[in-house]
Amino acid sequence: MAQNNLIADPQVWFDFLLARNKTSHTYAEEVAKAVYLEAEKLIPELEQLILKLQKI
Repeated sequence: MAQNNLIADPQVWFDFLLARNKTSHTYAEEVAKAVYLEAEKLIPELEQLILKLQKI
């Protein structure tokens, strides 16, 4: 997506994927909070991606 100029910062997406993967086998509250914070960072990126895809 970065190579096609659909996203500006692929690292934000990679960070979210890593955080999401931590939740697959844990139910620890501190892990959930950390993943939530990563998800919050991803929201503006998702909004920008949606806008770009709507123009295609």
